[in-house]
Amino acid sequence: MTLGLAVILSSIACEGFAGERGQQVQDRIRVATVAMHSELGDFEINLDRIAFWTAKAQKAGATFAVFPELCVTGSLCNSTMTQTTARTIATKAMSIARPRLEALCAKLGMTLVVGIVDPTADRLRNGAMVIDPSGYRTTYHKLWLPNANEQKWFQAGKSLPVIESQGWKFSVGICADINYQSYFSSAAHHGAEMMLCPIGGSGRDSLV
Repeated sequence: MTLGLAVILSSIACEGFAGERGQQVQDRIRVATVAMHSELGDFEINLDRIAFWTAKAQKAGATFAVFPELCVTGSLCNSTMTQTTARTIATKAMSIARPRLEALCAKLGMTLVVGIVDPTADRLRNGAMVIDPSGYRTTYHKLWLPNANEQKWFQAGKSLPVIESQGWKFSVGICADINYQSYFSSAAHHGAEMMLCPIGGSGRDSLV
């Protein structure tokens, strides 16, 4: 089984507040960014890979890990499957992924941002599930669908979350969202100290 490509660990210096004291402090957080291959439609294998790389990241000192766009199901954008088939796969993947990732985060003390297809609306949505040691937090839905292919598959999101986990406030974006400065400005205005953005691509001509 191919487990993926790489885990890149980075130490991010971030200025925050010392809780009840209300004093500004400098603190550091270690974030793992994971580039891994996902098998289209085989969410069981993909979840095994996510668990493998999460454990590797935790051993390397990370408390946060960001996985690729649509990594639980694989990217639909260049697939030939029907919407009905995609929804069936996405529904099964969502029902299995959430409890597995909740257990993983509780065991390892990790906060994860994981790309997933969300089937819970009338149309599919390109989502990023956020889970931390306390459990499921939210699923962000990609705001900016950059081309007709994504627009064919997905419904755009409508809101931008700011989440607090393990002492840090952050927001989430997906791939093309990072091209819009207003996105970052809005997140910062609402207290986000960092952005965690899954990015993905499909096909050899992909630029990401």
